[in-house]
Amino acid sequence: MELGNLTSKVTMIEYASASCPHCAAFYKEVFPELKKEYIDTNKIHFIFREWPHNDAALAAFMVARSVPKDAYFPMIDIFFKTQSVWLADPHKGLLDIAKQAGLTEDQFNKILNDQDLAKRILAVRDKGESFGVNGIPTFFINGELLDGEQKIEALRAKIDPLLG
Repeated sequence: MELGNLTSKVTMIEYASASCPHCAAFYKEVFPELKKEYIDTNKIHFIFREWPHNDAALAAFMVARSVPKDAYFPMIDIFFKTQSVWLADPHKGLLDIAKQAGLTEDQFNKILNDQDLAKRILAVRDKGESFGVNGIPTFFINGELLDGEQKIEALRAKIDPLLG
């Protein structure tokens, strides 16, 4: 999924897992500033790639992929902001979030049983591994790998020189 300017000089890719506490910390502490400064101003092209590291994250991404495309990032935002709540009981927690998004329990169960959808998400993870992603979060800025949690200052130091 993508945000920002598709033709920007800078492309930032993030590999993350919906159930990773480090990924959640990035989304709560750093992403709002990154979005405000760089994505919303069309300075960068941001690509979010799913890298589920467990079944709960895979299920969350399956639900996010099943809502309308414009609801994908708001759904991801909810997963990260309420991670400690829904992870306590992933099935019930994700069902509650899915219902808030307008899905029925039957639709939710059908999504979780969609093996083709699961395979497509796992293929994203596998492709990431071929690029050197072996943990989360992992970022690439114009192809340069940045491993682990990043602070906004470190991202500015990488992005600003590339913007010219």
